[in-house]
Amino acid sequence: MVDKTQFHNNFQEGAKAMIKHLIAATFILCALYLVQPANADTPACTFLRIQPDARFTGMGGAGSALADGAIATFYNPAGITGVDRTSFHANYYKWLPGLGLNDMYYDHLSGVINLNLLGFSDLGCVGMGVTRLS
Repeated sequence: MVDKTQFHNNFQEGAKAMIKHLIAATFILCALYLVQPANADTPACTFLRIQPDARFTGMGGAGSALADGAIATFYNPAGITGVDRTSFHANYYKWLPGLGLNDMYYDHLSGVINLNLLGFSDLGCVGMGVTRLS
């Protein structure tokens, strides 16, 4: 025969454990509901997606492996090591003109100078790039 007090104590411990599990499950479900992935249709920080070169923009932004010349300062600064000439790149255009924002501009200026061509042997290249959104 089962002792009623022992049965009652076991039942209370089991009920307490079940309540703890339900509280934990509720907390986890609420946390999962609050931490949802970002909506892909909502633009955020779109200015970070501007690319200064039409060639690499047309390739979906895959410019890091192919960047050579002055534009390498934007996509892959290590790409200037293979530059065998001096080159410059300039870009200036209105940003978001279709939204009626005629006072927003994007500027990009970059240049690479091969110091070997200037008589400095074994020094390689020096490059600099400046991007401005105004």
